Amino acid sequence: MPEKHATANTGFFQEAPRLRNQVVDDWVYGRCVRFAGVHLPRHARLPPPPSSPLVTEIDVLTRKKRGGFFFFFLLFLFKAFLPAEIRRKQLPELEGLGQDVLHPQLFAWVTSSEHNLPRLLGDGRGSFGRPATRLATDEGWRRLGEWGLAKGMVAKGYEQPRGGREGDGAHQRTIQFLRTLLWEGTASNTPCPGAMQDGAARLLELLLEGRFGEVDDDTRRVLGQAFEKLVSGDAKGGWTSGQWMTERAGGSDVSKSETWATYDPQGGVAAGGEGKWRIDGHKWFTSGVDGDMTVLLAQVDAGDEKGNKKEKKLSAFYAPMYLPSAQQGAVDEQSIPKERRTLNGVRITRMKRKLGTKSLPTAEVEIENMRAHLLGTVGMGIQMVAPILTITRIHSAVAALGYVGRGLQIARAFSLVREVGGGKGRRMRLWKMGLHVRTLAGVMGRYWAGLGLMGFTTCVLGASERGMPKEAKMKVGSPGLKRMMPASKAEGEALLRVLAPVLKAKVCGMANPMMYSLMESLGGVGYLENSEDEEMNVSRLVRDCMVLSIWEGTTDVLSTDTVRALLHPRAGKDSLGMLERVVVAGLGSVRETPGGWGEECGSVEKKWEGIKERIAWGVKEGGGGYEVLLPEAREITLGIAEVLMLVLGLVDVAEDGDYEAGVMLRRVMREWGVMAQDRAEEGAEGHQRKDGWETDLKIVFGKQRAGELIAAGRSEKESAKL
Repeated sequence: MPEKHATANTGFFQEAPRLRNQVVDDWVYGRCVRFAGVHLPRHARLPPPPSSPLVTEIDVLTRKKRGGFFFFFLLFLFKAFLPAEIRRKQLPELEGLGQDVLHPQLFAWVTSSEHNLPRLLGDGRGSFGRPATRLATDEGWRRLGEWGLAKGMVAKGYEQPRGGREGDGAHQRTIQFLRTLLWEGTASNTPCPGAMQDGAARLLELLLEGRFGEVDDDTRRVLGQAFEKLVSGDAKGGWTSGQWMTERAGGSDVSKSETWATYDPQGGVAAGGEGKWRIDGHKWFTSGVDGDMTVLLAQVDAGDEKGNKKEKKLSAFYAPMYLPSAQQGAVDEQSIPKERRTLNGVRITRMKRKLGTKSLPTAEVEIENMRAHLLGTVGMGIQMVAPILTITRIHSAVAALGYVGRGLQIARAFSLVREVGGGKGRRMRLWKMGLHVRTLAGVMGRYWAGLGLMGFTTCVLGASERGMPKEAKMKVGSPGLKRMMPASKAEGEALLRVLAPVLKAKVCGMANPMMYSLMESLGGVGYLENSEDEEMNVSRLVRDCMVLSIWEGTTDVLSTDTVRALLHPRAGKDSLGMLERVVVAGLGSVRETPGGWGEECGSVEKKWEGIKERIAWGVKEGGGGYEVLLPEAREITLGIAEVLMLVLGLVDVAEDGDYEAGVMLRRVMREWGVMAQDRAEEGAEGHQRKDGWETDLKIVFGKQRAGELIAAGRSEKESAKL
């Protein structure tokens, strides 16, 4: 009798994969924090949950599922960018966050934010015909944003004793971005306004510190209040920011701005914080248009007092998004829904429809009589924007790696439950398929390389902002990394001028093909919009990841910025000198280890020398060097990134001799044309080692998890024989 046919409700149904805590599941993430040899007792407790009801609502549920037994295991995994005393303090919080971001309520909010997209209410006019803009956003989008604020995704980077010792708080940036990395895959693009919030906070902090000259008392008061809102961990009272640069005449090229600012002290009420400048114009692409403030660029007519000379000077301004209500002081402004508050001279003309980041409110806006405060002095627009771009570019790279990390979680979980034909009538799980595991291992290698450069860049960012501890260079977990770190704020800033564009260019560029490979690893189900099981919706991650190579500077724009920075008459020499010191110090520390990495060091050194020769050629050409090097700018920028990633990889592997990390390193070197063959996997005859599958499995799952799978597979074979 024939077997019963399948129906929509009967027959085979795939077992649903289950995601594991990334802090536990992702051994490469663990290496990034360098936690070797530090012990906590097995009964160690997590810190109490924050007081915010929004966070506690989820924490109460997820905290029951955790226990101190994770810590003993994790402490042997975490290594690299944080010293032991900071690692001991931060590990429980990171492990808890890794569990929190997988909570079903968060994914329900993600699904809601994707289905109920930002939209304009009404027809653009009020009941009596006046122009009126009312933006509606989904509750899921708002709740995710509030959750990120309550968890201090930006605030964590500013937690340090102001007025303390030089170097206090320098590690907060690394801690902040390690947390953000875990959050990205769940956050439904809320880290985008968070990145602009972070960039605006850093700019205001620099202004308040007097880095760009004196700030008058009224402006200092307004900017100080805005800064405190931006670095707040208050879910309801914290601010996010916009960043309005793009106009029809150009994206990253802001020199043709058609937005104008006019000094008009009588037109605004300074006490309300609105500002003494009036801005009028149009912005073609504004992300996070539901923010609480914005930093924007506008032209200023810098003619003489008689108006005989017209000269445009691009300048930067701070503007609140909303004007105080008529009942100012009688009501809490934050308690009024944003769609019911009065916008500060802003009219949204249309919402943008995009390939990805659909939940993120992006719009064209018309600006008329917006009240604003000048930042710095007239003509300092580009100088004001530079600190913001440094921060947002790092955020873009972290977002890309966050998506890849979540994609790998999904791919690992799927491979554990999905069965395929194994030949001769056999059925086997995907994790047993050598080719499938090798493909995932290749993604892991590039992911590891990207995490290394990300971790190093965040360390340098923290050092450039907070300085070095006076007693020594910045303390980090890796001895080799200590030698690579800058010794002062000035050195950190010189290095960061190149690191930020280089990091974003390489990481965001390689993340897209990596994400596609991870989507492909799930077969047809990976291509589907799996909003019914949002935690498995890798296609959403692929869509959202694609923009990261575009905003905050395309790869060509970033490459142009890198070459311009290296050829700068004064600062270029400092930046190139710091790159040289980093490479030499890193390779020097590797050569002092007994691991036999001399050939690899020589290959990386050769690549670096070739890049330096090209830059030296451009410098020799003087003023014409920029045009000479511009056609090669992308190759130079990506080459610098690859050299730094490989140096950091060599430092990491040489210090503990990890075999699987060494295999990943040599594969990446071969892929980037730095090494001809993978000696880690080839025997004397040049044939593939028989244990290649086990090595790949350890790369994908980590040694402990892979060991459990291998043991389970052997047990199944023994049972089958019986």
